[in-house]
This record gives sequence, C-alpha cells and structure tokens, in this order.
Amino acid sequence: MKESVGDRVREIRKEFDLNQIEFATRLGVDNSLISKIEKGVVDIMEDKINLICRTFNVSEIWLRNGIGNMLTDRTPNESDFIMLFRSVSPAIQKLAIEYLDLLVKQQKLILKSDFQWNNERTTDGIDL
Repeated sequence: MKESVGDRVREIRKEFDLNQIEFATRLGVDNSLISKIEKGVVDIMEDKINLICRTFNVSEIWLRNGIGNMLTDRTPNESDFIMLFRSVSPAIQKLAIEYLDLLVKQQKLILKSDFQWNNERTTDGIDL
C-alpha cells in the first residue's frame, strides 16, 4: 500500500515525539483535524501543508509525494520567504529578486568598506 500524506503527517508527528494534541497546538489547529488528516478522512489543505513544512522544517516535496528526505536544511526564515514569494504574482517576484540582488550588492559594499576602514586604522597605528 502506498504511503499517504496523512501517513507522512503521522511520521512527522512521531519524529518530533508529539501526540496529536501537542502537534495541533504547535500548528495552532484543532487536534481533531490532525486525526482526520492522518486517517485520510479529509484532504490536507494547502495552507496546512505550508504551515507544517515551515513549523517543522519539513520538505514540501517529501510531505506531498514522499520523495527525498523528510527534513530540510532550510531555516524558518528561508521557508517563510519561499512561502511569501510563491504567494505573489510573477511581476512582484521579479521585483523582489531585483530588490534582493541590490541588497546583497549593498551589503558587500558595506562589508568591503568596513574591512578597508579597519585595515587603514590598523596600518596608521590608530586603534580606536
């Protein structure tokens, strides 16, 4: 028998050593929903998939399809960014990428100028 999304939700819960009530509390949902998802009585909604993945650092591909590893090496911030990025139009996604690229370039300039300032300070014999 093929493993279902509900089976994988149960597997996540057990991986974190949580009962249904504790798991539901961490997600901010009713524990009866977790029971119904695990039993396959109801289909898991898109927002709950995102919530589980973000809360427990679970791979969305694994949760949906059982492919790959359960846990991802994404940080919660990265998961939040991906969720937000997917929720906007392609035009806004493009703007977000351009803006983030500018921020990265600015950060590099700041770090470079700070490094140069520290080196100049040291070579001049000034230690502030």
